[in-house]
Amino acid sequence: MRIRQVFRRSVSKGEDCTDCPVGSLFGLPLTRLCDGDSLPKPVMAMLQQVFSKGPFTQGIFRKSANARLVRELRDKLDAGEDLPLDHVPVLVTAALLKEFLRSLPDPLLGGALYPLWMEAIECPDEQEKLLRIKRRVECNPLLCVPLSVLDQLPRPNQSLLNHFLCVLVHIARRAPSNLMSASNLGVCVGPSLLWSSPVALCSRAVPMLVDLLVTRCELLCGPHVPHLLGDPPERDPTRQDSGAEESDSLHCEYFLRHTWKNSSLNSEQI
Repeated sequence: MRIRQVFRRSVSKGEDCTDCPVGSLFGLPLTRLCDGDSLPKPVMAMLQQVFSKGPFTQGIFRKSANARLVRELRDKLDAGEDLPLDHVPVLVTAALLKEFLRSLPDPLLGGALYPLWMEAIECPDEQEKLLRIKRRVECNPLLCVPLSVLDQLPRPNQSLLNHFLCVLVHIARRAPSNLMSASNLGVCVGPSLLWSSPVALCSRAVPMLVDLLVTRCELLCGPHVPHLLGDPPERDPTRQDSGAEESDSLHCEYFLRHTWKNSSLNSEQI
């Protein structure tokens, strides 16, 4: 039941995003945002921050963030403003990243590929399942070998997926402290990566797919993927907390006072 509720919220992609006007970042296809394999600067900044702080934050991608701050950030990024994310709570950045993924006109894993993803994940033979998904570095056009599902993703989708998996892999590696295993991440971010109708049919398969992509990332996407954003993150020694949580309201107030002096959202509204 809980998984189905998560998927209802996501397919309400509609509820979160379609009522927002299309700007310069959210709601646009990746082919317009990316230059080949190069991701947009704001997206890279979000990925980098969650990569650095997410593994040390309990419930990353699961806990709720300050909705007003998420919307304020979204509006400013859509207006083309170059915003530093240093003082933004990582829970807010994670929520913003999920909202960006949900706003894509076509899901990151490819709406047209949905049946192929489902066929692969439901395959009873583990090796056959991996072969159907695994990206092939070299393909011989003379051989009648069908493309894997990952091979059929457009280049911008492959690039963003690899960078996002880099983040998820390092979060999952610290699951004993942040409580976000690969399976938990699948439940929390799966609805932002792939969706279809009817919802009930994908309630279990999509989280299982994301779980597999995270746990078998190096095999499926390449050994370089966990290193795309740099060396494994280390906890910032200047942080005074245990790394388990961040005080959302305190960080929001600080950020709004010191960074957005002209913002319509002041600290009294938080």
